[in-house]
Amino acid sequence: MKGPPGLIVCHRDGTTWIASYGTTGASRWWSFILSVDSAVTMFTEGADGMGYREVAVEEIREVLRLWLGLAVGLPAPGLRTIAARAGVDRKTVRRYIAAAQAAGLTRDVGASALTDELLGAVVAGVRPARPKGHGQAWEALVPFSEQITQWVRGGTPENPEPLTVTKIHILLARQGCVVPYRTLVRFATECCGYRRTTTTVRVADGDPGVECQIDFGYLGMLDDAATGKRRKVFALVFTAVYSRHTFVWLSHTQTLSTILEGCSAAWEFFGGVFAVIIRACQDVCVRT
Repeated sequence: MKGPPGLIVCHRDGTTWIASYGTTGASRWWSFILSVDSAVTMFTEGADGMGYREVAVEEIREVLRLWLGLAVGLPAPGLRTIAARAGVDRKTVRRYIAAAQAAGLTRDVGASALTDELLGAVVAGVRPARPKGHGQAWEALVPFSEQITQWVRGGTPENPEPLTVTKIHILLARQGCVVPYRTLVRFATECCGYRRTTTTVRVADGDPGVECQIDFGYLGMLDDAATGKRRKVFALVFTAVYSRHTFVWLSHTQTLSTILEGCSAAWEFFGGVFAVIIRACQDVCVRT
């Protein structure tokens, strides 16, 4: 994106936005793994609850490299030194080394022994066993499946209205079942009828050139060429309902005059005026 607000921004297909999740509680967190080649997800359980820990393959490689004495000035360090250098707990170091030794690694080999096959065996060794395809958090929810089903459906004297998953998460914690929120969402969806809908009725597509969706979006802070200061920049997005062709009008404000200027530029871009404008976030239709 170049130039001051008011220029046309082209939309390209193929761009993927990846969501990331931060902390869901003081004693548990879940992270979205972007690449299975660089990290694996490891389930851990502690005194305060359960959670997910992201274990990087490079972390395992570094621990084993130190254990083999490949670091300069550390010919054969102990577990305490390895833990301090790698930034992990000594128990974690011990698990990695034990899994590597079980896979055939010895201390008299060189760096060439740290192959992808060996690291994969170590990852498999330190990951928790999942004989039924699910982790311990999922199995902890199984005894509560009927209760969760009742909560998500509602219609009972105790809860006439369906409960949100956030509320269910709190109620389960009060009963001693502390699990990651995302695990509860998946369990409720797959086993308890959460988000289950009736037959979908397809909406008939309108004719070409009839309807256009518009809405503002915040882009961030950019330099204003006129003032030399950084200002907020908004995007007024026009999307043709039938073709899904997109036009974007940049501005520093969200006033009526900005909308009119954007519409004028959009009609010139599309080569005509749409009969119906739909405000996407409010479902407000305006006939032109």
